[in-house]
Amino acid sequence: MNDPIVESLNYILKTSDEISFDNPPILEEEFTSFKLRLENGSLNVEIKNNCATEDQARSFVDPYLKAWELDYFLTFGRKEFWFEFINSKIVDRNPTIVEGSNTVRVNISASIISFSGLSATVHVTRNKYPLPPKKIKYSPDVESLIKRVEGFQNGKEPLLSMAYFCLTIIESSAGSRTKAVEKYSIRRDVLNKLGDLTSERGDKSEARKVKNRLFFEPLTMPEQNWIIETIKLLIRRKAEYDFDPDATFQEITMGELPAI
Repeated sequence: MNDPIVESLNYILKTSDEISFDNPPILEEEFTSFKLRLENGSLNVEIKNNCATEDQARSFVDPYLKAWELDYFLTFGRKEFWFEFINSKIVDRNPTIVEGSNTVRVNISASIISFSGLSATVHVTRNKYPLPPKKIKYSPDVESLIKRVEGFQNGKEPLLSMAYFCLTIIESSAGSRTKAVEKYSIRRDVLNKLGDLTSERGDKSEARKVKNRLFFEPLTMPEQNWIIETIKLLIRRKAEYDFDPDATFQEITMGELPAI
């Protein structure tokens, strides 16, 4: 009987028009289940677990790579790099040997995942790859939050509706605003301010609530910036919590956010 095992997964590092890497040093990291090596834009992931199929191996590698992309996104505010799956190396440990042959079959399977690019703005060249994150998780809730932020960045959703959705996810995942304060270690005044801005501000094109409003007060630029930076902090905290709910987190306060 054949006995396949996945030896490695291979990815390529893709970047948007806003960023490139100039001769960065090789990056190597080792974890319990796999070891990775990023060199010249190619990522090789050596599988340490016994995985019989490509899907099985990718089930624990891909979420880690998503967390890596997430960490960069939250640090720099844009989706500028991501990993595209290329192929896997699968070796049969009990191959069918054809008489008179010493050949061992190695199966290479391949698939391609395509991503849409971003329009160019300011180009940045970096001489190091971003380090992999240690303590964040790309959970389903985090994925929902990121997709809404990307929708805002791509002009598909107003800032206030995106921010209100993110606030709602944070609060509903905890049970209430009061419980979110404790669960995620966020000062209540931060959530209150975000709630006030997303409910009471905005012009006619972006305001969430219009009933009984006599006038519309657009967001100032400092307020827009405050909302964006607050959402980034909330998403990172959700990713940190989902990685380790028992961890002790530094409290998110107004002092960590831009002045408004």
